[in-house]
Amino acid sequence: MKKLHEFWTIVIDDTELQWHTFAIQSKGDCFLSANTKLVSVDKAVLLSNKKLAESFRDATLLTLRRRHGNAVRSTVVSCSTTKLQVDDPLVQARIDEALFAPNKRPARLQPAKPLTTTLN
Repeated sequence: MKKLHEFWTIVIDDTELQWHTFAIQSKGDCFLSANTKLVSVDKAVLLSNKKLAESFRDATLLTLRRRHGNAVRSTVVSCSTTKLQVDDPLVQARIDEALFAPNKRPARLQPAKPLTTTLN
């Protein structure tokens, strides 16, 4: 039997049903991903501590309300899973850079550009 690990995640409450979130909400709870999208539980953000989860929730609230309406509420909850990978580095970088666009990766997590040399 696999060992369960405890993490923190963010449940989204009271979102207005929109075409792109209806399928997620009709399946059950709606969660926030590390890329600030509304997702089902299998893609939910997993964080190692409650303080980081609360910081991420607070930092993304205005963005979520702009996208999904003022009725959006979010709650930090504990969860247990067999997964070992946490989203702490990505979430901390998003908070530090105030970058909550899902299609943009924080600068400090961008792959290093290869060094090039020119030959004469």
